[in-house]
Amino acid sequence: MLRDFARREFLGAAGAAALLAGCKVQNKSGGSAAETDLDKALRGMAEQMLAEYPENSTILGIASGKNEPLNHRLTDRTPAGVAARASAASKRLADLKALDLSDLIVPANLNAAIALAGHELADAGFKFP
Repeated sequence: MLRDFARREFLGAAGAAALLAGCKVQNKSGGSAAETDLDKALRGMAEQMLAEYPENSTILGIASGKNEPLNHRLTDRTPAGVAARASAASKRLADLKALDLSDLIVPANLNAAIALAGHELADAGFKFP
């Protein structure tokens, strides 16, 4: 059982890392309103994931300012915490799947595609028995 739990958590963390990596880049070219909205949505998802995996804020060196409450906290590994993260990842995955990401030259679309791939990994990981 512990081995399955560790694998699921690893895949969930891999999905989180992929999302955070995709959201770290900001569009500085003054893109369209749709790009700006997508950037805001991705940042919101990244903030949700930092709250779910608070130790990542320390690992990334961003556990200060508005992220100070996340400093020195650990992910809730209880069954309820895992279920909450699985549900949140599933909702974010559905939101990401609803996007039109056909043009990956647009930076926001590429960021969303990276987030989508990470959430697909996380969703698959959470489905392990």
